[in-house]
Amino acid sequence: MEIVECAWHRLFTAGIRVFLLYALLALPFLILALFVIKTDPNWGYIVVFVFLLNALVWLLIGLFGLVKHRLLGTRLDRLKADGDSYELIIKRMVPLSFVHIGAHIFAAAEGHYTDSSGNIQPIKSAYYAFTTFDKWEDFTGQVYVDRNNPKFYAVELFKK
Repeated sequence: MEIVECAWHRLFTAGIRVFLLYALLALPFLILALFVIKTDPNWGYIVVFVFLLNALVWLLIGLFGLVKHRLLGTRLDRLKADGDSYELIIKRMVPLSFVHIGAHIFAAAEGHYTDSSGNIQPIKSAYYAFTTFDKWEDFTGQVYVDRNNPKFYAVELFKK
């Protein structure tokens, strides 16, 4: 079974790639503005500024995805070491509306697990990146729950 990629990691990789794209697109316009364009209002500098501003926005989006991915990964590692582990029974996937990166859709897994005292606890995972062909029947999961606070949990999804 392979681990399903977290949506925040996908956001980080896409954000950094788009940042590099816009930063590289700004370079030819900077060369044009410095050496070729001799008009009084030099429009080359404005184009460079717009490209670099867009690159900065994508850099911030990518860094936000990296921080969120690291925080969720740290919580998962801590709960794997110290928490209780239960099997997740997935009932459905809940997509995040209008959010697509490439051919991937962001969705959360909803389901339940049975704790050690026999109670059924409903659960919703963090968002993961799925392709459009993935079905919820193709996935299994593990829930790691804090022993002292059962509302503090982390979900790890696997593709069968």
